[in-house]
Amino acid sequence: MNTRQLVLLQEILAVCQTKAIPIWVRGGWAVDFALGQITREHEDIDLFAWAKDAERLTEAFEQAGFCPQEGPPPDAQRDFMQDGESIQVALVDLNNQGEAIVAGGPAKGSVWPQEMLGSHRGHIGEFVCPIVNPLVQIEIKEQFPIWRPDLPRFEKHASDIARLRERFTAL
Repeated sequence: MNTRQLVLLQEILAVCQTKAIPIWVRGGWAVDFALGQITREHEDIDLFAWAKDAERLTEAFEQAGFCPQEGPPPDAQRDFMQDGESIQVALVDLNNQGEAIVAGGPAKGSVWPQEMLGSHRGHIGEFVCPIVNPLVQIEIKEQFPIWRPDLPRFEKHASDIARLRERFTAL
């Protein structure tokens, strides 16, 4: 599964580069790219994109053969399937203070951690891609049970946090 998802991530990045649509890898794959190695199997591919690019991204993905899926409100997230793999693109907007916020859905307007999106790059072998700031990834994974109390705490989050802390918060 990981090999297929890595190939798909390369395709996603190529599509977005061609259309000048910035994206950032988030979730488990962002952890692996930050660490420079695959640490576990992944169920899906999680990304961030700007809400202003949502329609262009959807059109570009559809032209590349990605199939839109039902999911959260479309102003919050766009979901796709490709080759049996699930892709979730969470949409980010900016508030009047220039802070990154949740673009839509029940959490619309909620502020994301500072410096979440930027120029951070991760790699697995020769494959380099834009990722969520690893320190912010720790914060997101720690806040997950608070933000989503309706979902169980996942062991994979605890493992991801430990690995990221070991690499990025050494004193």
